[in-house]
Amino acid sequence: MLRHGLVPLAVVFGLLAVASAQPTVKDARMDTHASSGLEKEVQALTASRRGPEWLGYTVPLAPGASFICCLGSGSSFAKSMGCCSGCRLEGKNEVYTSSDRHPCQQRSSGQLNVLFRIEGERIRKVRVFTADCALAGGGLPLHWLTGVPPAESLRFLASLVGSASAGKSGEDFADDALWAIAAHDEPQADVILERFAAPGQPYQLREKASFWIGQQRGRHGFEFVRDLLRREQDSRMREHLTFVLSETNEAEAIPELIRVARTDPIAKVRGEALHWMAQKAGKKVAGEVVEAIERDPETEVKKKAVFALSEMPHNEGVPLLIQLARTHKNPEVRKEAILWLGESDDPRALAFLEDVLLH
Repeated sequence: MLRHGLVPLAVVFGLLAVASAQPTVKDARMDTHASSGLEKEVQALTASRRGPEWLGYTVPLAPGASFICCLGSGSSFAKSMGCCSGCRLEGKNEVYTSSDRHPCQQRSSGQLNVLFRIEGERIRKVRVFTADCALAGGGLPLHWLTGVPPAESLRFLASLVGSASAGKSGEDFADDALWAIAAHDEPQADVILERFAAPGQPYQLREKASFWIGQQRGRHGFEFVRDLLRREQDSRMREHLTFVLSETNEAEAIPELIRVARTDPIAKVRGEALHWMAQKAGKKVAGEVVEAIERDPETEVKKKAVFALSEMPHNEGVPLLIQLARTHKNPEVRKEAILWLGESDDPRALAFLEDVLLH
């Protein structure tokens, strides 16, 4: 998953220290000391009204959690290290990324670094990185705490999410705080995220929390999202959950998306399910998508299914789009198929459109 479009990293970091108790940091005034309590440490810094400065600590990383770093930045640095890249804490990075496809994932440190940027009387930012991601501190103080219990970290992060969601913090770092919670190797992280994703919470909070459960919490996360989707009353949320299901690594996500595409009472939800299952499974679900075009009574769902064919990886849906454009009895379906063939750069689509225009 790619997040935050930014500019290339220019600094050169020191050597990576995989599995270190503290991060590999360049260009920061760093001090390390034992934590006297996370909330107490934060209060001491906010009470001083200094800043900006950073506070951070390390906790165990959830098994299967993504490698978190700025994979697109500092390409020369990344090449020289042969694996991991690094991130600036200050200024801009090229791409802030969480990836389960990066080679660092195979040699992860199993540690998560959580950092807070404190300025004046409050926390302004929350950042998370796997410990094998080097950091550039921008010349600011970095207070590194040792001995922060994961349970204490979760309680504090949950309080930040609650404060940000209620608009009390004045900052919008709820998404990053939820991400940090999801990356903890603690069962309590599931309990906290599920509470934030539950009906009755603000919609945006539910949306973010359910995303991170599906993204980071493995099999348990998949089962939670699947069960929530089955009982959810809010159709907007069901739309979102079809996307979250497509982001999980569980094979059972596809049958569940097919179920939604067939049975959800809301056309928009059925259409979203078709879209995401086509993106995730490609031609394996082509028959199901074509069947939806024939079966579904709503024209908007038929159009969404045609679009889903156009979104299949490697242009796998092009032959089906050509067939629909040539033969389908519904003029809206034919029109939609031609539209998406026109957006394709596939030579088969171009040949078909030339044939239509010239004859």
